[in-house]
Amino acid sequence: MRAGTTWTQSGPKIAVAGDSGCYRACFGASVALSADAQTALVSYPDALGVGVFARDGGTWHLDGAFHGQFLNQTLGGVTMNDAEFGEDIALSASGDTALVMGSPSLGPSFAYIFDRVHGTWTFSRQRLGSKSEENSTADGQTVAISADGHTALITGDYINGDYAEAAWAFTLTHGRWKPFGLRLPASNATGSKLQVMNVALSGNGDEALIGGNTRDGLLGSGRAWIYRR
Repeated sequence: MRAGTTWTQSGPKIAVAGDSGCYRACFGASVALSADAQTALVSYPDALGVGVFARDGGTWHLDGAFHGQFLNQTLGGVTMNDAEFGEDIALSASGDTALVMGSPSLGPSFAYIFDRVHGTWTFSRQRLGSKSEENSTADGQTVAISADGHTALITGDYINGDYAEAAWAFTLTHGRWKPFGLRLPASNATGSKLQVMNVALSGNGDEALIGGNTRDGLLGSGRAWIYRR
């Protein structure tokens, strides 16, 4: 919490009970916070989960969790990769829509949508990925979501004469998530291998910031691209 120019810890730290080892050690691999700072997501990928925490007064408590095992049941035969479910997470401003990157043991990665309705979190049965694009492997890594929870951005791999990475945008229309436009950056003008490192969206989802590296030999060249819808 900030008071003037001074930051102070707001309440006790957020933590999980459990064994020592990766269940605890990997907790906090990725985090997200709602606009009113009353809902937080904290991932612990090697434990196959994302914890949802709510603040009541000055105390945080566990309010729910997303697990790869749950997706195994709802998606039918999908076996999640323990090490990569929750690799990156994003949360809408209201804290009611969560975007979670996950990797099945076999096959491409996807971003999974979870919604909170009347206080209860449910899996929307929708997942976002670039697999629909020709020659795409859809190996997702990072995600971003707009404040209203209606625009999402995910990164992934594609093959276009050589291995590269890009970002894909999706919009929520009439309750369904659909691809919006082409991959970003649409082409790699330098002819080098492009590695997308991270993505961000403006509050209204109309501007996207994509940070990456064109790997020229061992060093590469870092840069960021801004796109407007």
